[in-house]
Amino acid sequence: MLTPDRVEPYRADCQVSDVIPTAELAGEAELQRMTDRLRERGWDHYDGDGTVMNLGDGTAGVMLEHGIWALMVGSARLEREQREAAGVEFGIAVDAIGRCGRDANAG
Repeated sequence: MLTPDRVEPYRADCQVSDVIPTAELAGEAELQRMTDRLRERGWDHYDGDGTVMNLGDGTAGVMLEHGIWALMVGSARLEREQREAAGVEFGIAVDAIGRCGRDANAG
C-alpha cells in the first residue's frame, strides 16, 4: 500500500513512495508493459517519449506525468533490511510527486 512520506494539509507539495517486492528483477519489457497500462489510464510521458530507460545493472526506469503529478517507476535490488523483511531480493520502486492539501487543484 502506498503511504505518504509527508503530507502537510496546508502545503501544496507532497510525495508518496513505496517499493513493491518482486521475486525477480523487473526488466525493460515488464516496466514497458506497466507504462503502457498507465498511459492507457491517462498518464503521459514526462520529458521524453515514454519508453523505459535501461539504468544499468539490469535495472530500468521511466517517468510519467498526469496533471499535477509526476511518477517515477523503476526496478531495483532491495536494500538489505527490505530484503529480509520481504523475503525477496528485488522490487519495483514507485515515487509520485504532486500537490496535496486544500489548494491542490489551484494553479
